[in-house]
Amino acid sequence: MGNTVLAATFINYSSTLWHRDVMGWQTQAGVAGISQQPPTSLQAYSGSGVLKYEQDLGGAIADGDAGIWCCWNNGSQRFGVKLWAGMQVLGMGDRPDWYHMNDSSLNSSSNINWVKLSDPSDNYTWPSSLGFRITAVPTSSHTTLAVTVTIQDA
Repeated sequence: MGNTVLAATFINYSSTLWHRDVMGWQTQAGVAGISQQPPTSLQAYSGSGVLKYEQDLGGAIADGDAGIWCCWNNGSQRFGVKLWAGMQVLGMGDRPDWYHMNDSSLNSSSNINWVKLSDPSDNYTWPSSLGFRITAVPTSSHTTLAVTVTIQDA
């Protein structure tokens, strides 16, 4: 109890440079929690980055109600993930959820259409219309959620 971890890892194996787009977080009051932030771009063929939130409130009765999100664009299209840990009291509550998005509204945080996965342990592949093979593979537990997103040429 008292230890929520959310992590989004991005790995770019594609031949395209991806720029960090909208990124942010909401943390429980009084908890900083952000232990890693990705670089401003993912270099072609080997670029990677992590956005990580860790909350360790020790013997706290309640934790959670925090989230992180990060989007990337290639100059015309963007995609992103959002991880959210709802409130857990005395270790009871839902495990963290995650969401995906893609659009062409670069660098705008308004009107992002986040789509929730029905099961946080499900993999997701973005539409091939983005021109890339982008896949997300989550590792989900009661208090932690890690999503690894891999970008490859189509």
